[in-house]
Amino acid sequence: MALALLSGAACRYSPSAAATPAADAPRMATGASGGGPAAEAPKPSALPPPAEYEVEGHRFALVVEHDACYISPHYSRGRDARLPLGFPPPCHLLLWRQPPPIEHPKDAAPLGQLGDPMAWKFSGRQPVVALVVIGGPISERQKAKRPHAKDTECASRTRGLLLQGQSLKLSKRTGDSFVCTTSGLDEKDFWLFAHEP
Repeated sequence: MALALLSGAACRYSPSAAATPAADAPRMATGASGGGPAAEAPKPSALPPPAEYEVEGHRFALVVEHDACYISPHYSRGRDARLPLGFPPPCHLLLWRQPPPIEHPKDAAPLGQLGDPMAWKFSGRQPVVALVVIGGPISERQKAKRPHAKDTECASRTRGLLLQGQSLKLSKRTGDSFVCTTSGLDEKDFWLFAHEP
């Protein structure tokens, strides 16, 4: 599916589920006599294509394969070029679930809009854009503290995705933090990934 421009040149997002909206809908076949419905056609077992994103001219996809999560740059031609996130699924790139804040620090600017990848651009001698991927299952203890949390939307670990010039790389450190896609993270969390030693 072609990438759909959502917020000017800064951020683009192409959800994989929208590529084939009717793929998961049950199909009914008529019997040989043209009478009642026959058994449902089996659903395909293959995983849907990964969601693709574009932020500040960098195109990449979040890939889940063999119980592992990867960032796959658009120039990737094979598995060796993928960047392993270091934690198992469920994995999500944080998106803006609310409009980006109007007030923010002088050296930080939010990129994108509602529904786009949650990204912060930090100024300096070498400006850097930080995004965050969450992943790893939540523990029973974490579930007990937040019974409303959904396993498919919440995770126990975080990792920064940093865009600087032509470079796309993962942060050196992985954070241990209970995060849900519905709540996201604060600007300071992105700042910590962008300014790690």
